[in-house]
Order: sequence, then C-alpha cells, then structure tokens
Amino acid sequence: MKSEGILKTTVAVSPKPSFLLNERVYTKLSVERDQLWAVNALEAAGMRDLKDMGLAWSVASIYFIVNPKSSRTVRETAMGMVERVLLSLEGESRFEGAANIVLGMEDWLRQVPFLGNKSDLSSWPKSGKNRLRWLSELHRCHY
Repeated sequence: MKSEGILKTTVAVSPKPSFLLNERVYTKLSVERDQLWAVNALEAAGMRDLKDMGLAWSVASIYFIVNPKSSRTVRETAMGMVERVLLSLEGESRFEGAANIVLGMEDWLRQVPFLGNKSDLSSWPKSGKNRLRWLSELHRCHY
C-alpha cells in the first residue's frame, strides 16, 4: 500500500507535476549520475503507470534523449529506456504508448527548451535531429 502512494506522488501530473515530471526540475539536472537516476525513475514509472502520466512522461523522456548537454551515456540510456517501456506494453496499451511518444515529440518540438531564441532546427546538432528521427522510426517499427 505504501509503495502505491509513493508511485502516485512520483508520477502526479495535476494539480502540479511531480518532481519526476516537472520540467523545472529535470532540466536543472546537470550531473550525469542525477540524469541517469531520472531516466531510471522514468523507466520504473513508465512500466507501472504510463497512461496516467500523459504527455509529461514523453516530454521528459524526449528531453533526455535529445538534449545535447546530456552525455552520450545518458542519451543512449534514455533511448533504451523508451524502447523497453514501449515493448513492455501489450496490445492497445502499446499503441497508446507509441502515440503518446509522437504527441510528446510534437509538444516538445513546440517548446524546444534549450534552443533559447533560435526558432529553427537548423541550428541543432545533427545528432539531436537523428535521435528525434530514431524516436519516430521506433513508433513505426513496433506498430
């Protein structure tokens, strides 16, 4: 019972996002160890309660995949995490999870939190664009 309460607090999206899904929190993580902890926590939460987290989980996951300030280890761990979470879902839930990732990509692209005043993707590192392409292909491969 107690662990269920902790999970609910960890993945809450309203009335305000939990620390795990709060952009103001996870975008401030600058140490690789902390970023890896966040990715692992996103995986654990996604395996248990992906549907209830809505776009917040997808946007947080995408942040760790494409953020050029994250280390290669963090980005690759996040990519593997998203794939493992999606593959852990079955049937309609897998389709909904993949659709959620696509909606998260669209939402994330509207925000592009680390580009500052640059509004086009031409200024992005090529690797960031490739990781977004990988996410969109992951959706098509499994569904």
